[in-house]
Amino acid sequence: MWLLSTSRAELRFFAATAAVTGGYAILSHTWSSHEDSFQDIRLIEERCKLTSENPRDLVSPKIRHCCLVAESHGYSWLWIDSCCIDKTSSSELTEALNSMFRWYSQAEVCYALLEDVSSACVLDAPDSDFRRSRYHTRGWTLQELIAPQLVIFFSREWQQLGVKSELGGLLEEVTGVSRKVLTGESHFSKYSLAVRMSWASGRSTTRLEDEAYCLMGLFGVNMPALYGEGRQAFQRLQCEIVKQSVDTSLFAWGKTVSQVDLRNYTSHHTNRAANCLNDVQYLFAPSPSSFQAGCAYYTPRLKKPLQPYLAWQWKKAAKRNRNRHAQNVEHPFGYPALPRFTITNYGVKCHFPIIEADGFVVAVLLCEKGGEHLGLLLHKSRNPFQDPSRPLYFVSDSLQRKDGTRERVRMISLGKDMENLQLNGQIVAAEWRTIYIAQSPGNTLASSPAPSSVPTIMVDRGRATTTMAFHIPQWLLARFSALGFHSTYSRSDDSSSTTRVRFHNWERGEHIYVDMGTCNGQQPGPASCWARVVTPHADGRSNVPQADVHQCGEHHIDAWSPGRSRLFGDSERAVRISFAPSKLDPAGTLLVHLELLGTVFVEMLARAKITIPPACELRGPLAPPPAMESSTLLNTPTMSPLEAPSKSHVESNHAVECPTGVVLQDADSDGAPESIGSLRGQSQTT
Repeated sequence: MWLLSTSRAELRFFAATAAVTGGYAILSHTWSSHEDSFQDIRLIEERCKLTSENPRDLVSPKIRHCCLVAESHGYSWLWIDSCCIDKTSSSELTEALNSMFRWYSQAEVCYALLEDVSSACVLDAPDSDFRRSRYHTRGWTLQELIAPQLVIFFSREWQQLGVKSELGGLLEEVTGVSRKVLTGESHFSKYSLAVRMSWASGRSTTRLEDEAYCLMGLFGVNMPALYGEGRQAFQRLQCEIVKQSVDTSLFAWGKTVSQVDLRNYTSHHTNRAANCLNDVQYLFAPSPSSFQAGCAYYTPRLKKPLQPYLAWQWKKAAKRNRNRHAQNVEHPFGYPALPRFTITNYGVKCHFPIIEADGFVVAVLLCEKGGEHLGLLLHKSRNPFQDPSRPLYFVSDSLQRKDGTRERVRMISLGKDMENLQLNGQIVAAEWRTIYIAQSPGNTLASSPAPSSVPTIMVDRGRATTTMAFHIPQWLLARFSALGFHSTYSRSDDSSSTTRVRFHNWERGEHIYVDMGTCNGQQPGPASCWARVVTPHADGRSNVPQADVHQCGEHHIDAWSPGRSRLFGDSERAVRISFAPSKLDPAGTLLVHLELLGTVFVEMLARAKITIPPACELRGPLAPPPAMESSTLLNTPTMSPLEAPSKSHVESNHAVECPTGVVLQDADSDGAPESIGSLRGQSQTT
């Protein structure tokens, strides 16, 4: 590892932490717009060799102040992630990422710099800057908070705010990390995998891959850094965890239905659940955020479980109850065992207690949550290419409510008694079986490949032998994907005049339906284009109209003058859809822009640090906006009361508010863009 000398801020390499006589201090911080890099420090060193200056006087104020504080505490060496890693070397970067947790844990002291907190801050005030600090929202700072034994918090003025062990209760409120972990009373590894994942569930990273890499130390795994793999990094992390742990709480995420709530469903449809684009149907979670809704605990590791399972738990229970003869006479699943997992190219080979009753297939996870045992709902794959001798399963089931709406459920509570598990009001038995479960969408042998995007949509223009194309830009689809929305599309059964594009965020239960098509009406000539957006929540999916049914006066794009833009939705969930002729094919293709508004969607954008600008801010129909940066300030517009008069689904004819009154105009076009009505005379021949 490379360390900075605190007296001169010069870099020196050490082969191991044990080689650092007197130990070293380490900095925990959030990065600003400019941080001195490894190369910057080297250049300053070379310059000072010629000028005889002290390099410490020329480095950034953050590094200089940190060196001064460490030196005042008697430390000669300091490690800072921004300048002590040569990031131009992929091997050195991978080594650093895999060693970082150990480096923090072996540091003598960790200085946590909160650059958005002043020295005058009252830390435990209800809305204090300390509570709202960016430090508590970043992925990498989680391990930097947990790993070191001694963490001292500093304000932006480099004044001491407090010590981790003394602030344990407040930090637990802010971060969700157990106070006992922060005070050193309990080791983090004693907490279930799901609990540790929940600590990271509300945090974010600049690079998508880092949401996995920053957790390697917390789960004791190592793997190479492959920037560019995206969310696949989190899948690899879970594969590495499964290789060395039998803790099934890693699979205990997603919506859970209780035995009481199960009575509100009239039936279930496993044959309707095989949608390979749905994250909840795979064994592995898509991201740490999946673990936000409560934590599951792995029963065989608990000192005080809901029910003893292993022999050592029975002995402890007998000792607590002063009954040394208490023991489990008959094991609930035939014989005592723990789950086993093996990663294969066909899915995860799992050894679970399995229940099959009333058409349900449930894997007993040996986990508990909310005072009840948990089961994982399963359904068989319909892939015709699967191995008949090894039936493949997906996770979740599609349950139907009494009002006819369906809901996809992943977890089910099985009651409080492991020896008398309950399912749908009946006592059921489980037995150990070996099955294969699809682990992730990337496992192509387990499922059909998922389309990466919605293609350009061709719709029939009716009487003329022409078509009109609707095109949703790739950059816009990518941002919806980054928000957790999966996109699919389908055409109407009886003709090609209507297409429905669906955006589903199954984790949050958010759905957006975009219907686009053409209408012949009673007028001669080519058909008119129409569009509609429906934004039902999970509880209101029954309100979605048929895709090919529309109101001509409200949904025809020509009527949306002057801006060819319309707002659909309510004050919580709204989408403004806009259209413009494509610069490449103005006569035959309309570009589609979707802007998310309303409190729920704006909150999703803010949490993901993603912006979708209004149509009027784009430089041209085909030009994507500037690249996103995590530090970019969000300027997502909010809805005014006039735009969202009520919570019920309404439609508004407001155009996009632009100073020029022109929407989605080409940046280099002369004059106003063509109207959609004028496109009728310039149809494209099929």
